[in-house]
Amino acid sequence: MLKKLTIIVFMLVSTQVLAQYKADVLVLGASAAGTATAIQAARSGVKVILIEPTNFSVGAIAPNMDVPAFNFGVWKEWKDLYTRKLDSLQTDPRIALESIISKVSNLRYFKETQIVKVIKKGKSWELSIQKNGNKIEKIKADVLVDAFFNAESSPVLKAGIVKLSDGHIKTISKYTPLEREKPYEQVLKLYRSSGAAGFGKDSTMLHYFPMGVFISAEVDNLMFVSPQAGLVGWQADDFKNIATWVNIGQLAGALSAYGPFFDTQTAKANVRLTQGEIFNYKGLVYPVKDINTNEYAWNAVQKIIATDVMKHDFAKGKFNPEEHVKPEDIKAILSELYPRSRIWFIENPIKELTLKDAISLISFITGREIYDMNRELSTNWKLKYELESDFKQENYVTKKEMTIIFDTYLNPYSIGVNMQGIFIK
Repeated sequence: MLKKLTIIVFMLVSTQVLAQYKADVLVLGASAAGTATAIQAARSGVKVILIEPTNFSVGAIAPNMDVPAFNFGVWKEWKDLYTRKLDSLQTDPRIALESIISKVSNLRYFKETQIVKVIKKGKSWELSIQKNGNKIEKIKADVLVDAFFNAESSPVLKAGIVKLSDGHIKTISKYTPLEREKPYEQVLKLYRSSGAAGFGKDSTMLHYFPMGVFISAEVDNLMFVSPQAGLVGWQADDFKNIATWVNIGQLAGALSAYGPFFDTQTAKANVRLTQGEIFNYKGLVYPVKDINTNEYAWNAVQKIIATDVMKHDFAKGKFNPEEHVKPEDIKAILSELYPRSRIWFIENPIKELTLKDAISLISFITGREIYDMNRELSTNWKLKYELESDFKQENYVTKKEMTIIFDTYLNPYSIGVNMQGIFIK
C-alpha cells in the first residue's frame, strides 16, 4: 500500500516538474533579424534555440524580397533559395527561410511558443515557456537576444529587465546620423567596430552598424536586434529594409556566439575575430558600392576601411579606388600605428606617392627587402591581384593598389580595436 502511494505521489509531482532545455544562445522572436541571428550563432558553433509565439516566421504577411541590398551572407542564401523556388508552388519566402533553418545544426526552432517568464539568474538566463498550450517548460541560456520589433511585444521589456529611454535601451554604443555622415569627425571611431552594412529605406541611404549598438550596457549578455537598440536620432522608416535587418542579424549571431564559445561576456567580444567570422560566412562589414564584389581587392578594402588607413565615404558608399594616394592622406594614421614610419615621411617630403615610394615605405616599416617585394608584386600584379594597370615604378599608386600592398605586407587589420573603435596595441 505504501509502495503504491509513493508511486502515485511521484507521478503527480513529476507532472509538475519543469522540463528543461539548455542553450548557449536564446533568440526571442523569429523576425528577419532574429532568424538570421539564430542561423549565424548556430553556424558559429554554439547551441541555439529560437522562439516565436506565433505560427509565422518573419510576420503574418509574406515579406517583400525586392529591396535594395548587398547580396551577401544569410540574405543572399535566403534570396537565392527563394528565387529558385519561384518556379514551384512554394513561392512564399518564409517557406524558403524555414527550409534553411531546418538544415542548420545546433538550432532548435520553437513556434507557437509563449514566453511566460524571463529572469536573469546569476550569470544565466532562465525562461519559462509554454508550447502549444502544453505544460510549462524551462530554458536556460548564457546569452539572450531580443528580436521583437514591437517594443510592446518584448518579453524582456515587459519583465522590466531593462527600460526604454526615448524608445531605446541603453547600449554600449549609439549609431546616430552624425556617425553616418561625419564618422571621422567623431570622438569615438565606432566605424572601426562595424559588423554589418546595408541600405535604408531606399537605394540612396546606406548604413554601417557598430557592434556595441546592439549590446545592453546595463545587463550582461543581453542583446537587442530591433529598433529598440542604440539606433538613435533616426526616423521610423530609416531602417525599413529587410535585407539590412538580416545583415544585422548575422552580425548579432556571430557576436552572441562569441561569449559562450570563448567563455566570456558578449561586451568583451574580440571585434576583429567577430568581423572575421562574418567574413568567413560571406557577410560584409562596410557599404562599398564602387568595388566589384568578385574582385580580389574586395576583402582587402573591407579590412582597410576598418583600420582608417584608407578613408571611405560611408554615406555614399564610395571608396574611390582609382584615386591617387597622397602622403598626407596616410601619414597621421601610419604614424600612430607604426611610429617608425614617421622617419620615412620626414626623409621623403613628397606630395604624391609613386609605386616606388609605396614599396620604399613598406620596406622601411617592415624591413622587407625592396628587391623581393618588387619581384613578388610584379608577379602577382595582374595574375593574382587582378589589377588593370601595368606594374611600373614611376606610376602614381591608387587607393586600390595601395590597399592590396598594405594588406599583403603590413596587415594593419591585425591591430585590434575595442567596441568604441579604440586601437588595442
